[in-house]
Amino acid sequence: MPEQPLVSIIIPTYNRAHLLSETLDSVLIQTYNKWECLVIDDGSTDDTQSIVSQYVKTDKRFQYFKRPNTYLSGGNGARIYGLSLANGMYINWLDSDDIFDSIKLELQLKTLNNNKAKVSVCLGELFNIIPGDCKDQLWSNHNISADGVFDSLVTQKMRWPSGAILWHRQVVQEDFWNESLKGGQEWLFHIMQSLRLNTTDFMFIKEVLIYVRISNTSITRKVSL
Repeated sequence: MPEQPLVSIIIPTYNRAHLLSETLDSVLIQTYNKWECLVIDDGSTDDTQSIVSQYVKTDKRFQYFKRPNTYLSGGNGARIYGLSLANGMYINWLDSDDIFDSIKLELQLKTLNNNKAKVSVCLGELFNIIPGDCKDQLWSNHNISADGVFDSLVTQKMRWPSGAILWHRQVVQEDFWNESLKGGQEWLFHIMQSLRLNTTDFMFIKEVLIYVRISNTSITRKVSL
C-alpha cells in the first residue's frame, strides 16, 4: 500500500484567541490523520500563543510560529511564510475562525487521487455561533464545474474561502499571494492560480466540508455571499 501523503494546514492568525480553539479542534478530529498544522501568528497581542502552545504540547502535529519581519504584516505574509515551512505534498490554508468538517481532508484527497487532479474545491456553509445554523446560505459554487473556472472567478460567479481548497503542492505559486493587499487576497490568488492550471486539474465536491464564520470581516467574504 502506498504511503499516505502529508497535508500541511496553514493557519494565519491575529488576535483570534477566543475563536482559535474551535478551529484547531476541527483539525484535530480529521478522519485523515497524516497532517501537520502550522499556526502563523501575525503579531497577536492576546492569548493566542498560550492557547496554541497547549495543542503543541499534546500533539506534535501542531506547530506555532511568529511571522518574521522579513514578511509584511497581514494574512498574505503569514500565508507565504507558512508555505515556506510546510513539508506536505498537499497544502490547505485555513482562516483562524473557520471550521473543517471532520471528513474534509479524507474526502478531498480521495477525490484527487481517484481523478488524478491537483486541486479540490468543496462547498462552504456560513455560520454564526454553531456550524450548521445557517443552512440556507451556501457558497455560490454548488452548480459549477471545472469548465470556465477563470471566467467564473473573474465575474464573481463564484468565490471561495481559502480553506475550501486542497492544493497539490506542485501547482501552488506562492507569489500569487500579494503581501501588500489588505482585501480581496483570496479572490486574486485563485484567479491567478486558475490562469496557469487546466480545467482537468480541478475537482469540485458538492458537499459542505467547511464552515465559514459570518462575523469574519474580510472584504473578500462580504462580496462572496
